[in-house]
Amino acid sequence: MGVIGARVERLEDPSLLRGNARFVDDIVLPNMLHAAFVRSPHGHAAIRAIEKKAALALSGVHAVLVRDDLVPYMRNERLVVGLPSSSYKQDLNRPALAIGEVVYVGEPVAIVVAEDRYIAEDAAALVEVDYDPLPAVCDCRAALAPGAPVVHRGAPHNLLAEFRMGYGDADAAFAKAAHVFRESLWQHRGGSHSIECRGAVASYDAIEDRLTLWSSTQMPHQAMRQLCDMLGRDENQVRVVTPDVGGGFGPKLVFYPEDVVTALAAMILKRPVKWIEDRREHFVASTQERDQYWECEIAVDRDARILGIRGSIIHDHGAYTARGVNLPHNSAETVPLQYEVPAYSMNVKVALTNKVPVTPVRGAGHPQGTFAMERLLDRVARELELDRAEVRRRNLIPASKMPYTTQLKARGGMPVVLDSGDYPRCQQDALARAGWADFPARRDAARKAGRYLGIGVANFCKGTGRGPFESATVRIGPSGKVHVYSGAAAMGQSTKTMLAQIVAEQLGSDMENVTVTTGDTAAIPLGLGGSNSRQTVTAGSSAHLAALKVREKALKIAGHVLEASERDLEIDGDQIHVKGVPGMKVSLAKIARTVAGTAGYALPGGVAPGLEATECAVIDDMAHANGTAVVEVEVDVETGAVELRKFVVVHDCGRIVHPTIVDGQIIGGTAQGIGTALYEEIPYNAQGQPLAVTFADYLLPGAAELPAIKIGHMHTPATATEYGMKGMGEGGAVAPPAAIANAVRDALAALGAEVNETPLTPARVMAALRKARKG
Repeated sequence: MGVIGARVERLEDPSLLRGNARFVDDIVLPNMLHAAFVRSPHGHAAIRAIEKKAALALSGVHAVLVRDDLVPYMRNERLVVGLPSSSYKQDLNRPALAIGEVVYVGEPVAIVVAEDRYIAEDAAALVEVDYDPLPAVCDCRAALAPGAPVVHRGAPHNLLAEFRMGYGDADAAFAKAAHVFRESLWQHRGGSHSIECRGAVASYDAIEDRLTLWSSTQMPHQAMRQLCDMLGRDENQVRVVTPDVGGGFGPKLVFYPEDVVTALAAMILKRPVKWIEDRREHFVASTQERDQYWECEIAVDRDARILGIRGSIIHDHGAYTARGVNLPHNSAETVPLQYEVPAYSMNVKVALTNKVPVTPVRGAGHPQGTFAMERLLDRVARELELDRAEVRRRNLIPASKMPYTTQLKARGGMPVVLDSGDYPRCQQDALARAGWADFPARRDAARKAGRYLGIGVANFCKGTGRGPFESATVRIGPSGKVHVYSGAAAMGQSTKTMLAQIVAEQLGSDMENVTVTTGDTAAIPLGLGGSNSRQTVTAGSSAHLAALKVREKALKIAGHVLEASERDLEIDGDQIHVKGVPGMKVSLAKIARTVAGTAGYALPGGVAPGLEATECAVIDDMAHANGTAVVEVEVDVETGAVELRKFVVVHDCGRIVHPTIVDGQIIGGTAQGIGTALYEEIPYNAQGQPLAVTFADYLLPGAAELPAIKIGHMHTPATATEYGMKGMGEGGAVAPPAAIANAVRDALAALGAEVNETPLTPARVMAALRKARKG
């Protein structure tokens, strides 16, 4: 029996359930020291002097290192990580440690290394930094105003990048439109808040001149290359290992100053050094997302068919470039994605602010673009007195036009091609599951009882499996075990199970006979890691192709051993036997030993040594997953509280590898999207001080806040991937903010309240109601 599509037991579960998993903080090395960082308390300040005598005098302290202590060991002291773009106006990469100036609260200034973390923290408090506070700017709109304080001393302005996303003649489309509607939208800043914060353990072997870094990173190969670049070392002198990871959600794909500084401390002190981020540090030191201000308008004809969309985005980039302009690019690209939009123009300005740098969080800009589009469509329906789902149906790209080549360009310059999907049917399925047609009766009955119900819908489409490749090696060893090695990085999304399923499908269907190693640069030389819902698409495709080659070779050798035709053989468990003759068989172990080589003896049949294959399947076009979310809410107009009564998601990720894992990812993504819509926000004051640095201030949804989430699946195979798989790790997070906002607006329609920002906290809902009452 095949294992693709089956609810097989996860490879990850035994160690997790028995407490035997190894996260970065579980790594304990002999003579290991512990680190704490001295961080900026200011949003913007000059550093006049750093005094470390008192800290060094504390018993148990081994070192207090500042920027000048590290420079002799570095070829490059800045983390050059920005993705390429011609839109940059300034080049602002993060330093390993602050260079004469701090530009956000939490920026690392020094590292203290001691016998334990307690001593390190105490000593960090004794480091005296003479700061000269400077003006800060924290509103990305204000940052672009003439005369605004500059985020970095000596910078000409705060515009990091500017670009236009679009095609066609939007102005002409608006000129001939029967109707034009405009919306002003704001989507707040938030974080990822995985259950495990970041961490690093570094060890330097002076005999081999080799640095090893264990890091809770999503991209170990990128981290290895970054260390090589900054420290002037070659690839054989640096190893990066990703142990078990308690959630990534985007910020862990970034290489951080703490990673390179911890590694340098280990090299300088010739002892292993561990640094584990605490939760407060996570609020001020790990990258965040969002804060986007949109001014957008939509042009439609008399039948509500879209003629054009245009507008502008101001995107808060934070104080440095930690990833690139991919977030606002994704947001702007997403707006028209699943709809037929003849003309489109969106101007994007990326603004620097004195806040934590911004990089992707689950969804990576797509929830923002979806929010804008779905709010515009609701506005069209309301103004033209049409059913909101009907307006969408009229404009969704039909299945008959797939594959659909849009006029959009991906960030690499390739055309955006929607490979497959049936968007109208997906919406129809979700509406039926949610009881959309029956909602007016429920709403009216509730209204008579003084209650306010609303229902909202949002469609989404997201490119997954961003290439160009991910590596996979499949090897059958002399033990008969099937070993899989990949540059993919597991971070809680069952990557090892997925790879084992795909490989076992070709090599005996016995999951217990497959081992998987991911996230180790010593195990496989090439890799990109985890982001963009990519690993099933890219690593899965490579693993499949490698498994096919190993299967072909194994059958060829078995045919020689059994004196049978390869066509008459099949692999079952760890044996290859003649079909219909189970007793005529040979083990995988014997096949592997046959080609392992014996000195002085020829290999059978002229085959090459070893039983393995490495593949890096190149996939340039992304596989586009899509879905529809429908949510029913009740709003308490006396308190502003929003209750989620019903939540339906219908999702299409092509052929499903493991149904239970897919459902779990969708539910987890939906929970994160609900948090974005209703709870999570990191506000800053005018001096750049974050106002939410604990979970008492930053609210996360828990089990009590989540409704029962009803999931439906469609299965439209991707055209560019093996097995027709699409990515789905982020899909659940994309539509909820838009669907919930639409539902809340619907609930308050009779009261005239508008909700065009998130999160929809009780305070914001009440403010909208007060504004509506004032007229």
